[in-house]
Formats: sequence, structure tokens, C-alpha cells
Amino acid sequence: MKRYFIVAILCTVSILGASAQEMQKGNSLVNVGLGFIEGGIFEHKESGVGLNVAYDYGLIDEWGPGIFTIGGFVGFSTWKNYSIRYTNWAITPRVTYRYPVSDNFELYGTAMLGLLLMTNDDEKDENKFKELFASSVGLRYSFGNNIAVFAELGTFCRIPLLNGGLSFSF
Repeated sequence: MKRYFIVAILCTVSILGASAQEMQKGNSLVNVGLGFIEGGIFEHKESGVGLNVAYDYGLIDEWGPGIFTIGGFVGFSTWKNYSIRYTNWAITPRVTYRYPVSDNFELYGTAMLGLLLMTNDDEKDENKFKELFASSVGLRYSFGNNIAVFAELGTFCRIPLLNGGLSFSF
């Protein structure tokens, strides 16, 4: 058991010590995030949780110091208001402008326009599709060539407003 622990520490140190690679044209990036919905932000009274996955592909780097990426976003959130469970699914394309501040750190802004499926377990209400317009600002800090952490703050229409997680590039 000690042997596995030492190997894990050595792998972690080697990842953290690797030089970072900023987003470039032709590169791909996957964000896997977790967010929390604080009770009272919308019409619900209790807190909830949300999960999301985003994909970005480096497309245009000729329009300034940063890079434009295109991709997609899938998000899920759930919360309970009294005895009714609410669940939302979002699926949307996204456009992002990423600005490298240093080799390891970047700032970005995102715009999304897609669909939101709102469901609940109250038999009086029907499932509803709604248009989704969302925007966010974020930051990403790279620990190595392929792994980073990110944090986003934005308007996600009942998908968590504050979101963070891991980012993988390839």
C-alpha cells in the first residue's frame, strides 16, 4: 500500500512540475465542473447541485492576443422545493474567447445559445423546453501540459452560477 502511495505522490509532483501549454489553434479542451445553486436565487427555497461538461476546440488565433474556440456545453441541475423535485438539462453550442495572462493562467469569456429542458415530479406541470442564453467569465490555471483547474461565474438560467472543476487538454 505504501508503494502505491509513493508512486501517486511522484506522479502528482511530476504533473505539477511540468510546463503548461496555453490553448492553441487545433487543440481541444474538456471542462468537467460542479456547481451549487444556493436556495433563494430563483423561486425555490432549498439549495441544489449541478454538473456540467464543456468541450472547446481552438479555432481562430489571428484576431488578437487570444484565441477563439467553439464547442458545446451539457449541464444538469437539480433541487427540491418543499416536496417537488426540479431538474434541468441544458445543451448548447458555445463560443469562447481565451486570453492568456501567463503560461499557466488564462482568462476567458463564453456565450451560449441553446435549449433548456425543465422537468419536475409534480403531475400538474408538464416538461418544458425553453431557449437558453447564457454567458460566463472564467479563469483557468494549468498545472501541466494536460490538466488544469477552472472557475466560472455567469448566468446559466438555473444551471449553477458559480462553477468549478478540472480541465483536460489534448
